[in-house]
Amino acid sequence: MLAVNKPPGLRMAPRHRFEGGSLLNRMLHHLNTSTGGAKPHIVHRLDMDTSGVVVFAKSAAAADALCRQFRERSSRKEYVALCVASAPTVASASDSTTTAPLPITAFHVDAPIGRSSEGKEYRAVVPDGDASFTEFRSLAMGAWHGTPVYAMHAAPRTGRTHQV
Repeated sequence: MLAVNKPPGLRMAPRHRFEGGSLLNRMLHHLNTSTGGAKPHIVHRLDMDTSGVVVFAKSAAAADALCRQFRERSSRKEYVALCVASAPTVASASDSTTTAPLPITAFHVDAPIGRSSEGKEYRAVVPDGDASFTEFRSLAMGAWHGTPVYAMHAAPRTGRTHQV
């Protein structure tokens, strides 16, 4: 198998058989030059604008085993997300007019995701969407130009487009 750090803006596979530059094209070139012609098998995908680790298998048997792990959810996907936003606030116990930052420790999002009315390439929480469940927990808090910054650990338990 190969684990590849895919940058954002790179397609997983070409849209047309004569189009080059996709991650699959790059894996074909790499395997042809380094192993004498092994064929890469895509085990899972990431959206074009998403960065992260992508797994390729170098044989059909390895692809079957790895795909089974993803299908049975025995493999785990975990991400670190950097969130820049205004901090949520709560009323102070001593003075109801004062607010203080509410530290975020852990939460989960359980919401159905489906095609957005904005267009077929967009996803949103919609009533008839597919089940989507992600666990989040804070890793660190800080500030960037006076704005709170949160590093969050995201662990999707389902695999929906734009889930995290």
